[in-house]
Amino acid sequence: MREYRQYTDAVSVPELLLGRLPGTLLELVAFALLMRLCWSARNEPRGSEAFASMTAVVLAFTVLLLPTDSVYNQVFLAPSVLLLARDRRVFWNQGIALRVLFVVAALLVVWPWVSSTVLVGLSFLLRPSTVERAWAVPIWTSLTAPVGVAAAVLVYAWRQTFAASGHGRTS
Repeated sequence: MREYRQYTDAVSVPELLLGRLPGTLLELVAFALLMRLCWSARNEPRGSEAFASMTAVVLAFTVLLLPTDSVYNQVFLAPSVLLLARDRRVFWNQGIALRVLFVVAALLVVWPWVSSTVLVGLSFLLRPSTVERAWAVPIWTSLTAPVGVAAAVLVYAWRQTFAASGHGRTS
């Protein structure tokens, strides 16, 4: 892993956004929370809701913690996005902080789609050179979307896992 990072100069999303030390600290905290959550769900049957949630969380954190910021890895966010979309009412009814987290994650995910659609529509109305200057607008959230989705799905899974037992609650 060390040789790969030296060869490619690859850094994870947190390191790219926050810098090496703060990004590494965030990675360690995220990894510790992920391991705690995985450990608590280790005996869940593969068809259970908890197993599906853990799969989504692990895939989201894979995108977040991989030493690369490649956009094509964001396909691993799909199970988390679908889980959050399906259970949006659960998020919405859990208080203002979780509602804000859900809205931020949703905006980060839909931004490329909405902005691309707007640019396509504007391409019929404006000169091509004007629209081409805004080519980067749809990718503005490409680095922050994994952070938002991973945070939202982690909180979701954490609350689903520990809410019934009362252990590890962060409310």
